[in-house]
Amino acid sequence: MFIWSLACIAILCCTESILAADVVAEADEQPTSFWETWWAPLAGIIMFYVVVSRRWMRLTHLPRFPWTFRPGTGLLFFAATLFAGIFGSVIGGLISGPLPDDSVGALNAEAALRVMTIVAFVSLLFQGVVLMLMPGWRSGHARGQADRRASVGSCILQGIIAIIIVLPIVLGLATVLQLITERVTGTPPDPLAHEALVALADGRDSAWFWGKAILVVLAAPIVEEVLYRGLLQESLRRHRVLMGGSPWGSIIGASIFFTVMHLGAVEWQAILPLFVLSLALGCVFARTGRLVAPIVMHMIFNGFNLFFII
Repeated sequence: MFIWSLACIAILCCTESILAADVVAEADEQPTSFWETWWAPLAGIIMFYVVVSRRWMRLTHLPRFPWTFRPGTGLLFFAATLFAGIFGSVIGGLISGPLPDDSVGALNAEAALRVMTIVAFVSLLFQGVVLMLMPGWRSGHARGQADRRASVGSCILQGIIAIIIVLPIVLGLATVLQLITERVTGTPPDPLAHEALVALADGRDSAWFWGKAILVVLAAPIVEEVLYRGLLQESLRRHRVLMGGSPWGSIIGASIFFTVMHLGAVEWQAILPLFVLSLALGCVFARTGRLVAPIVMHMIFNGFNLFFII
């Protein structure tokens, strides 16, 4: 009961901190100070204590997966999907045209959002096609391999609970890094640390806003979780030479790759929080054995960030 009381306090404090900071920023148009955001790091510390005390990071007696693909096949299709995404981005760029030189102003902001939406859609489409061609997703159980995973509904619930716990940790860490950046450089960093959020904030009145929002909240989490957790993490875990069956080794390896692939899209102070989020996504996937759990977490996280720029 004490642990769950701390968890509830952390959630309420984190929500209050975010809402209060948003109100202050809109009223004064000034970056918030440490004393206006101290609840976020405190909430993160409380939630981290909950996770450690409950030993939720221990990955023992994991459910067996019924997927039949070999590690080498998974890694091959992982690389093929990345190349398909790059190729799709090029095709999307040719269809949409170049980005405007200056995104300031309603017309340029709308044009930039239009280009980014088309490029993201085509890239995700190409990646989705390659992922659907991956053998072993629906070919039945391997010989002697029973499906011991929890139900889909149970895994969805676990994903919801997990993101409620992880979100204060990620936000608290991001708050601390933003404050450190401001103290070192003397300039407050953009709180919208992802280029997609910046484009959505600048073009919130654009007709392309909801198209890009749907891609960010629904399509991207599905493709990225299938790619990084379903293919890369699971292939690394099964590979005897690379990871030797180590769950945390595969989670860390996949998270490093996940973070590196986002380097061009996020500010540097958001890199570590993104890595921590990826570790949580990988851990929940390992514990549940179903991609639906990290997908739900990823969708809620992206939707949470989008909510505060609408």
